[in-house]
Amino acid sequence: MGLTDRRRAIVIFGDSLTQRSFQPAGWGAALAMRYQRRVDVINRGFGGYNSRWCLAMVDELFPASARGRDKPLLVTVMLGTNDAALPEVEPAPTVPLEEYRSNLDAIVAKLKQRAEHVVVMTPPCMDEPGRLAYQRETYQDDAVGRLERTNANTRRYADAAMAVAMLHGVPCVDLFASTSDALESAAASTDGPTTLFDDGIHFNALGQEVVYASLVRVIESAPGLEDLDPEKMPPDWPFGPDLRANPDAWRETFDAHLEKRGGGGRGGVASPRSSVDWEGARGWIVAAGMAAAHFASRKLLGAR
Repeated sequence: MGLTDRRRAIVIFGDSLTQRSFQPAGWGAALAMRYQRRVDVINRGFGGYNSRWCLAMVDELFPASARGRDKPLLVTVMLGTNDAALPEVEPAPTVPLEEYRSNLDAIVAKLKQRAEHVVVMTPPCMDEPGRLAYQRETYQDDAVGRLERTNANTRRYADAAMAVAMLHGVPCVDLFASTSDALESAAASTDGPTTLFDDGIHFNALGQEVVYASLVRVIESAPGLEDLDPEKMPPDWPFGPDLRANPDAWRETFDAHLEKRGGGGRGGVASPRSSVDWEGARGWIVAAGMAAAHFASRKLLGAR
């Protein structure tokens, strides 16, 4: 019994675009807000990593021994931005396209066996002029003056990611398309951000909004993901207003909630404290909220 007994996990897995998603207004933070009190969103983003190095970690991060409710409810996989680095400019993270496809295929195959649901997210586009401007501003005379990545090359990796998702029959978020559309709209803006990126590659607040909205749109519309609707998930413990509605019967409210959940913990076994020993109970459980921005409008995302 412990902190995770009444909540399953959503794991977001990827490179720095995932690692940075827990920054203020990040897409991972927004996802945690969406599922607060119901599911724990766990960030397993690794800055600078490619599909080769992430494949090497899968067996430890997602053990095959996990069963039942110990399996993640959902794993998202967003890789490819580093794999698509141009070998003549930034060779260290580069992974050839066919190896990337093979690595992602292996990752998704394993995760399908070790999670209830898997969603593939393609690498997004980049802001090429913005990246060159960032180089000049940050590195000045030491700036490479050449793009380490290009949209033309990254698109090939995005297409490969979609093909892998199709092969395995799992949903895919075409971030390359949605970010390309949103970047074009932002560039034409006269009263707001003109880009989605801080440095041409990593998302600013607007870019985070686009990623979150793109992911949620797939979660809400893809067949087979109906159990990811947070409104259909019971909270871990009774909501505060339910306890306050009848404070003298708070123990009964706890017990009724436990029974409704089907016995309590992740394995469906009631806690020894849940209906017998209420001494020392603290009244209510406080869930930590995470700040998130107002998310991307239909105007930015367009209808896809």
